[in-house]
Amino acid sequence: MERGTLSNNNRDFIRQAIKEDVRIDGRQPYDHRKLSFQFSLDDSSATVQLGGTRVVAAVAAALEAPLAGGGREGSLRFNVELSPMASPAFEAGRTGEDAVELARVVERAVKQSGAVDLEALCVLPGRRVWALRVDVHVLDHCGNLVDAATLAALAALRAFRRPQVSVGQGDDSEEIVIHPPESREPQPLSMHHLPFPITFALFEAGNLVAMDPSLQEEAAAEGSLTLVLNPHGEVCAVQKADGVGIDRDQLMRCVRLAAARAGELAAALKAALASHEGARVAARVRRRGAGPEAAGAGGAEGGARHVVVLGDAGQADARLAAMLKEMEAAAAAFAAESPSSSGDSSSSGDSSGSSSSGSSGSSGSESDDDTSGQGHGAAGGKQQQAQQQQQPAAAPTGFIKPGKATLKSEDFARKATIASGGAGAKRPLQKPSPKGGKPSRPRGGDPAAAAPDNLAAIAAMIAGAAGGGGGSRRPSLAAAIKPKGGKKDKAARRA
Repeated sequence: MERGTLSNNNRDFIRQAIKEDVRIDGRQPYDHRKLSFQFSLDDSSATVQLGGTRVVAAVAAALEAPLAGGGREGSLRFNVELSPMASPAFEAGRTGEDAVELARVVERAVKQSGAVDLEALCVLPGRRVWALRVDVHVLDHCGNLVDAATLAALAALRAFRRPQVSVGQGDDSEEIVIHPPESREPQPLSMHHLPFPITFALFEAGNLVAMDPSLQEEAAAEGSLTLVLNPHGEVCAVQKADGVGIDRDQLMRCVRLAAARAGELAAALKAALASHEGARVAARVRRRGAGPEAAGAGGAEGGARHVVVLGDAGQADARLAAMLKEMEAAAAAFAAESPSSSGDSSSSGDSSGSSSSGSSGSSGSESDDDTSGQGHGAAGGKQQQAQQQQQPAAAPTGFIKPGKATLKSEDFARKATIASGGAGAKRPLQKPSPKGGKPSRPRGGDPAAAAPDNLAAIAAMIAGAAGGGGGSRRPSLAAAIKPKGGKKDKAARRA
């Protein structure tokens, strides 16, 4: 990575202090700064603080198709973000060369060393695997970002737990059920070993080294060397990008120092994970004890997510064709039940026809005797209301938009009397609107009297839409669910 600027006096002072086995922060050349781990209770992130350098790493998992050539292996990607909040040397809004180089070093140390078992991330071979993404955010930059970022990514992967899944076999598809943490305990990642990075700063043409350099020591150094080792002393990766070279004896000495340091890092990470596991179990007990009804309301699998994976385009077309057949069968069953509804609607139509003929007769008699015609029309309207209340109403099926309410018998007889111009014809008084607008006309009759006519009209509409009108047209599911709303249909409904 690019080193910061430093004056010649400060550079000479730092180099002279290292020659005398003293560093500017009081450490010895092979001493390291204080290290601490902190984990989140959601099992997805970890924060590492190495001296004044602080880095947080977050892990996200998703089911995706495998990469080309890796049908039985999951994917693992790393991303590093360097913000101006960490150091004024970093620019905002763009990924610089330092971030790209740091992400490559972390990927080489963790992924290419074979630390994570990628085959254990396979769910359906060749179709669905777990894709892991590790986002590393630098919060404070006080030197040795390589070690801090790699340790943060390793700790986050070590504490991460993915949800359990179950695969159900079908005829043309596989259904993957992702179980929530409340029903099934998430699983940790399978890891082969734990690689730990150790960085050295090189001085005096590689003859002097300093472990875990600070920001000023990195600026004064002539080069850097990063060794990645596991607790067993095995070298997993070596990073020597720029600067002066190093001879074989000095390199072997750094390897021995790094092996001892890797054991200390493994013990520190193990202790931090043990403490986090205790806090995690306590939080899970509190969460389950606080809401037992929520956990068992819909059963153990109430909050599970279902993912259906189709094999290819042909299987997808076959599945859609089967769904269309089921919809057509439902429409046919609905059309088979429509004759009973149409019979009810025909009986309703007969009764309404008789009532209208009675009303016409009454209006004809009103031309001879207005007073007697008006009384006869009112009596006929009351008789029709009694018949409609005794007649059972057919319940509508489906989501149907009802038409306009039919005219009530008493109101129809009253308007027919007024239209005939008889001696006793009087218009009903208009009540003024409470808001000062147009006067509202009184509505005669009981509002519940029009319910049978409305239901009969809805039943007739359903029967006509389902193909029960006697035509040869094939019943359509869309027409059975919702009738067309054109202008001609509206005019017909008004008539």
